[in-house]
Amino acid sequence: MNQKALSYLAIFALIIIASTFFIPVSDTQAFFGGSTGGLSPFGGMVTKFIVCTCSSSILITVGSPVGGDFLVTPGTKLYANFNFMPGHWVLGLALPASLPCMVYVGTSCVNVGNGKPIIMMGTS
Repeated sequence: MNQKALSYLAIFALIIIASTFFIPVSDTQAFFGGSTGGLSPFGGMVTKFIVCTCSSSILITVGSPVGGDFLVTPGTKLYANFNFMPGHWVLGLALPASLPCMVYVGTSCVNVGNGKPIIMMGTS
């Protein structure tokens, strides 16, 4: 191929790639995997928390109705009273993946539990 044909091919490829950013997605549930975008909703009363000193997060256990173990990370968006101590009610969305809560023991870190990282959480 000559230089002119290669430049036309490159321009055509760039136009095709750039046009994919403007294609509308009409069904966001199908695109993102559910009404919450693939995130796990949770809500209930906080029953315990552990400060994860190695992994810079806090592991909280949320009771029913939709409970489990969750990680409050520095990137968690907090709403309302900003209080997630035991006895307070929380409601939010978390990622479906589970991450470890690491705590210093002597000179190393150990895993004391796993939790889903929280994206956003409201408290009362």
